[in-house]
Amino acid sequence: MLTLDKIYHAAFVLKDVARKTDLIEAPKLSKDCQLYLKTENLQVTGSFKVRGAYYKISQLSKEESDKGVIACSAGNHAQGVALAATRRGIRSIVCMPDGAPIMKVENTKNLGAEVCLVPGTYDDAHDKAVELQEETGMTFIHPYDDEQVIAGQGTIGLEILDQLPDVDAVIVPVGGGGLISGVAFAIKSLKPEVKVYGVQAEGAPSMYRSLHEHKYQTLSAVSTFADGIQVKTPGELTYKLCEEYVDDIVTVTEDETAAAILSLMENQKLVAEGAGAVPVAAALFHKLPIEGKKVVCLISGGNIDVNILNRVITRGLVMSGRKANLTIALEDKPGQLQQVANIVSRCGSNVVSVLHDGSDPNMPISSCFLKLTLETRDNAQIEQIRQELAKAGFQLVQAHTLRLPYPLGGHAAGLRHHPGDLLPAQGGVLLPLPLGPDAHRRAGLVHKVDGLVRQAAPRQVPHRKLHCLPQGLIGQADAVVALVAGGQPFQNVHRLLRGRLLNLHPPEAALEGGVLLDVGAELLIRRRADELQLAPGQHRL
Repeated sequence: MLTLDKIYHAAFVLKDVARKTDLIEAPKLSKDCQLYLKTENLQVTGSFKVRGAYYKISQLSKEESDKGVIACSAGNHAQGVALAATRRGIRSIVCMPDGAPIMKVENTKNLGAEVCLVPGTYDDAHDKAVELQEETGMTFIHPYDDEQVIAGQGTIGLEILDQLPDVDAVIVPVGGGGLISGVAFAIKSLKPEVKVYGVQAEGAPSMYRSLHEHKYQTLSAVSTFADGIQVKTPGELTYKLCEEYVDDIVTVTEDETAAAILSLMENQKLVAEGAGAVPVAAALFHKLPIEGKKVVCLISGGNIDVNILNRVITRGLVMSGRKANLTIALEDKPGQLQQVANIVSRCGSNVVSVLHDGSDPNMPISSCFLKLTLETRDNAQIEQIRQELAKAGFQLVQAHTLRLPYPLGGHAAGLRHHPGDLLPAQGGVLLPLPLGPDAHRRAGLVHKVDGLVRQAAPRQVPHRKLHCLPQGLIGQADAVVALVAGGQPFQNVHRLLRGRLLNLHPPEAALEGGVLLDVGAELLIRRRADELQLAPGQHRL
């Protein structure tokens, strides 16, 4: 049973192992509240996880220690287990998803653990670790659903109350729930009036859904670059503790998380990983009732892969108006580029890249697309440039985004795109909307398809080669429905739909874009299968 005494004992054990990380004020991050940062990204392994892992391993019996320890982790718990086991002379094996950041994998090896990379997500690594534990008899060190691990994480709550006694609210990242369970238990036990809020990635809301729907549940799929909180199934123990001690849990988008990482770097000179930045994202984007309060955001870790950091910075720059992508439709004649460059220069922006595209089939033969990437001050300057270009008679191609209700193939978020681009979007499939005077009518078509998708079973769709459909999708879908109702085998229906649509007007299909063939066809057929209550084997494509 988790007790306050156990958390105090963990603090005693950890005093020579884990740092008492600084609590720093961050006035530049928010004008609405008095914001502080608990900098666990500066912990000895770059993450809070060493607290729970070390305390758990320190409490093992000699017999358990002699067997060695095994764990599963997206990276941070792995480093904590490796450090604790090596310091205590215990053999350790850590199962990690093969998509874990290279830096976390290498650091875990350098700290003395044997690493087993497992294809898939954290949950797949967990299953492999359980399998190896049963084979070897090693002691399993769970990353969050364990009382001693939770007690170790709870020491952060004690430190926050010691460093800021009059704190009003604490915002904590949530994956499996070990961190927030410990912090909330410690804080609520000593000062119950303090609010404790959790934050999850929008693409991995396992605890969020469990608490809001009052039902412990496992997600079928998760998708977020915040690998530290990319968890399908929360802990059973942590779920119960969160129900009792946590005031609320909210979610943030990938773009909001990216903006928070950039803001922490620019304003506080702190590097946070995705999971560590979600509390700041919740504060920056007003997800919680914290106006006028003294608020602590727990920056849980800073172990972010450099390659991901580069992309995150770019995303954050776009989100904050510091970088802009413009596409301009031009007549292909001398002097056009110079006129555009003069306007951009007059507005005080810097051109980073230029692409002159005369081969786009959406344009007349005598025209072209000019695609610019600009460094800008803010969104107001971007709008000024747009207005000046429009005054000069240049036609800007607007970016359109349609977000569908769940991710395709586990890809990361896309902010916006230009017609013809097939980019993944936050929390769903990004469907390109075509150019032309009837673009709004065809946008309506895509939204109608979106309606069909929302009625389909919310299961993962296989990631296949993407094809574009012409605007006749809905009429053809109606024919599919009629064929299905008439008893046609689903394989034949899918083949017929594919053939009809790709052969209807092939050039037009290639030009217009609109929706994704394999995804659209499969979802439509699945929808009808659900309506007719057919067995899964009867509609497998």
